[in-house]
Amino acid sequence: MHIARPKFWRFVAFFDFMRRPRTAKRFDAFISYKHESGTGFAVPLARTLQRYAKFFLARSRTLFRDEEYLKPGIDLPEMIREALEDAEFLILLASPEAAKSGWVASELKQWCGMEGRTDKLIIVLTEGKIATDATRGKIAWDETTALPLVLREYVSAVPYYVDLSWTDRPSQFNLQDPRFKSAVNAIVARLENVEPHAMLGIQADAYRKNRRLGVASACLISVLMLLAGLFAWTTSVANRNLVDANQRLRASLIAALSESVAARDPTVAFRLAQEAQAIQPSFTSAKTLFRTYNSNALFYEELYRDVADADLSADGRHVLVVTGVFETPTARLIDLGIHREVKLDIGDEKQVGGRFVNKDSRVLTWSSTGRLSLWELNGTKVADMQTSMDELSRPDFDASRDVVVGARFDKIDVWDLQQLEHREIDVAKANQGQARVFVACSPSGNEVAEYRYDGTSAAVWSMKGELKYTLSAAGELKGIAYSPKGDLIAVYSANQVTIWKDGQSLAILDSANSEITSAAFTANSVRFMMTRLNGEVAIYEVANFDAGKDPVATVFRESPRAIDVLAPSRTSKMVALGHRTGIVSVYGQDRTLQFTLVGHSAGDGLNNALERVAWSTDDSKLLTVARDQTARVWSLGSARFRFVRNSSEINHSLVSMDRRSQQIAFGVNRKTGKSVEIYDFDGNLRRALGSHTSFIRSVLFARNGSIVTHSNDRMQIWPANGDPIVIPSSPEHSFTGQLSFAEDEKLLVLNDVFQKGKLQGIWTMQGEPVEQSVLAGAAVAVDKASSRSDVNWIRTDTGSGFVVYDQTKSDQVFVGASLDGANVVSKRLDELGYAHAEGDNGVEWFLFDADRIISLEGRPEVDSLIWRPDAVERNKLGLDQNRQGTGPFWETVLASFGIRRTD
Repeated sequence: MHIARPKFWRFVAFFDFMRRPRTAKRFDAFISYKHESGTGFAVPLARTLQRYAKFFLARSRTLFRDEEYLKPGIDLPEMIREALEDAEFLILLASPEAAKSGWVASELKQWCGMEGRTDKLIIVLTEGKIATDATRGKIAWDETTALPLVLREYVSAVPYYVDLSWTDRPSQFNLQDPRFKSAVNAIVARLENVEPHAMLGIQADAYRKNRRLGVASACLISVLMLLAGLFAWTTSVANRNLVDANQRLRASLIAALSESVAARDPTVAFRLAQEAQAIQPSFTSAKTLFRTYNSNALFYEELYRDVADADLSADGRHVLVVTGVFETPTARLIDLGIHREVKLDIGDEKQVGGRFVNKDSRVLTWSSTGRLSLWELNGTKVADMQTSMDELSRPDFDASRDVVVGARFDKIDVWDLQQLEHREIDVAKANQGQARVFVACSPSGNEVAEYRYDGTSAAVWSMKGELKYTLSAAGELKGIAYSPKGDLIAVYSANQVTIWKDGQSLAILDSANSEITSAAFTANSVRFMMTRLNGEVAIYEVANFDAGKDPVATVFRESPRAIDVLAPSRTSKMVALGHRTGIVSVYGQDRTLQFTLVGHSAGDGLNNALERVAWSTDDSKLLTVARDQTARVWSLGSARFRFVRNSSEINHSLVSMDRRSQQIAFGVNRKTGKSVEIYDFDGNLRRALGSHTSFIRSVLFARNGSIVTHSNDRMQIWPANGDPIVIPSSPEHSFTGQLSFAEDEKLLVLNDVFQKGKLQGIWTMQGEPVEQSVLAGAAVAVDKASSRSDVNWIRTDTGSGFVVYDQTKSDQVFVGASLDGANVVSKRLDELGYAHAEGDNGVEWFLFDADRIISLEGRPEVDSLIWRPDAVERNKLGLDQNRQGTGPFWETVLASFGIRRTD
């Protein structure tokens, strides 16, 4: 007959349990199990046993699990032997795998071999079977699969064991499950030598005490946090208000300044607007950003001030800058790739100019006293060459720049930079008067042509000083231009160009409409070009000169303003035209405008704004030197990629771009099929991914370099190397949804765009289908930006484009697209903030921001180091000037409002 214990028994048992002396053993229990199959069971069970029926401040039970003690170089058998000797109980996680384990068998044999240890064996059945003979109360070993046979000689009767073989997933290892709690309670009761029903009371008491302690601690922490928060709020609210006022005022002043300089220098305006937007977004700064970005005005990569002369290396990596028009003279060789510079030791002597020479292996500088200095690229001086010239003006070089020529009133100086030799050519016998002489060196370096400022003819001399022939012109000469092959010489006056070959006139090119301002041959000697004062550009085919055909010009009007500088690129694929306004226009071979470079100050009515233009070999960089004493390096390679044109054979559609890998994916539609072409931000084709038969819907870029292409008929997973994995659609269910990554790019999820929350399918990155239940709620919103009210696409009589407006200020900006028949438009903004329009002749994309108008992230053609104005530029704009000598400009303004800067 069961006799109920008094109600206070549980408290007595708990008190006895807490005060009972601990065992002398180091471990309360040793857990023996098969690692590969039992670790997932042993870890959660051990954690539960350690804290079951324990008061919060009490010591946890110490359980030995060998995986927690493994480290390199340890003697594992010795460690297990010592742990078994120092353990009070052994808990065996019984399973068929454990029954076959040699390690488990060894541990049991050692345990049972010690006197009195067999009675302290606890078996936890996790899998398999422990069969018993009910009549004899012994283990039926023939039918038992979960126990090692080594126990047969030590255990005859059924030992103390707990059955947990019903568990099949980790979520069941929870004390909220009555069965699991009963098993844990039984094990702990055996470890603590307490009856199971008493252990339940101990657990209940410990739980109540822990909960009371937790509630008390939470209350105390809440009170302390409330007091601390109240104190922080009362002490910071005033400071925060001052900081906000400071930021608002700074942002508004910079934004207003950016808008005021937008017409003069879009680059500076863009940087100022970006700084204002970073401090505090406003419509003024956002509008300036948007307008300058989409004005087709490129932003220079580098800016140098107080410049007397500059040059760009052929590879576009180095720039030579000679400064000192108003300040201390310097000559610097700058590596544009790593932004490192080498200063040439020129002393206090004012330098007039400099060039890369000897095929860009050295640098030549010349001073106002006529001294020429040759330098290695590391700044080491090679040689000085002193002349009697007051100033070496307008020197010229051969094609490899091994020979340099300069002129005086009666002599031509020639320097061989390889042999470091100097010689003079006396030209007084062919010229009269004291006007300055101008020279042009032939590309081969074998001859030199010269003319005087007020002369009407040019003389060609051999390098030995022999007069070869005289070239006449109709009127006062303005210039001489050699063809790159050196066989033709163009001599031009204000209204006529004469093309000469071996002293014989081949063609006369009249310009009766307007005065000729510049002339040059293209780098491949295929065309001859000249510019006119009225903004016209005339282009002639050189082949017609030799053939004796009448020279017929292709003329296009670039602008109504004067063009003073004509600079074909080294590849002849583009040509730069410099205006007196300071603007440089860059045209392609098909006479389409590629770039408009805005930033230099304008010249006056008679003088040009630009001094010279230099190209890199691959046309990716352009150097301009102007009369405003600035030199600018422009990066052209990537900005040209903003508008991609279709051809008669290929139709492009913008699909996706990835900032991490700096790649853009275009859907390419050919008559032969559909594919995806991957370009970098410089416009170079990197990969062509084909094998689609229907419209390309999307492209995903993974961090590991894989690319996923998606069309109605299939999805293809393209690894960085190797063949693609193809996931075909079925005739009944084509892949018309929106594709995205999930689970840290481990899964591909195809959402149904028509039914929100519904999935068309889930696949691994190995192309294997996955049950949809593993990714509940994975549907992604399809078009977060399609309902935006501040970006709209419209068609007008003059073209199509985006209208961006601010509802609160009734102010708007229209951005036209360079597209014919823009009939497919996407306003969906991806993670880069781009929207794009597709038309008959190509695809163009625009930069927006999810919050307002413009986002600066992902701007590929602008170096991140130049977003903000440099110190010189900031000083010129008054950003950091001292108004009264008491502090920076902004702090002075704020002080007038009684605000002190605290940020």
